Amino acid sequence: MAALRRWCLTAALIALAAGLLRAQASPPIEVSGATYAELDDATGVWTLRGSPVSVRRGEAVIEAEALTYETRTQLVRAAGGVTYRDAALAVTAPRITAWMGEGRVLAEGGVTARAPEGTLEAGRVEAFTGREEVVADEGARLVREDLEGRAPRIVLQRRVATATFSGGAVLRQGPNETRAATIIVDLRRRRVTASGAAAITLYPDR
Repeated sequence: MAALRRWCLTAALIALAAGLLRAQASPPIEVSGATYAELDDATGVWTLRGSPVSVRRGEAVIEAEALTYETRTQLVRAAGGVTYRDAALAVTAPRITAWMGEGRVLAEGGVTARAPEGTLEAGRVEAFTGREEVVADEGARLVREDLEGRAPRIVLQRRVATATFSGGAVLRQGPNETRAATIIVDLRRRRVTASGAAAITLYPDR
């Protein structure tokens, strides 16, 4: 019976890989680490579980204890200690939804996202890999070296290395603090632009 179960799982994984290879242009979607795989042929939805199971498309990889993959829309829904990573971004969250063909990732439930520009923490983070944009909502916080910024919403434009804090922002650079409705930080030049009732507290060098 155990041998039969192993054979069925192997056959299911082979069928999944073959179906994905037929359906996708380059790069293909690759699945590994599954200890359970089930296909609902009527809907084209795979249910996968593992410790963890991994779904990869090019440089983008999602790992989770449980996930579903919708073959028609290339949609991955993952839960249970989920991680997402690509060449420049690493995300951990309780839940992640990824549109693999679009390069769009939505993480929810208390998220940490790490990029060369800094570490983002928020209740919700959405990343658009094509335009290199990361949007953090619900108590967002960005930390980079001696810079720490908080706002209801933070938009990180990775291509130009800017962070926009909006909805009532607080930015700390060492001991100095800036408060404003909107704060834009050029992360490369360390240039700060504040607008909307800006209040600044400075501590001169001693």
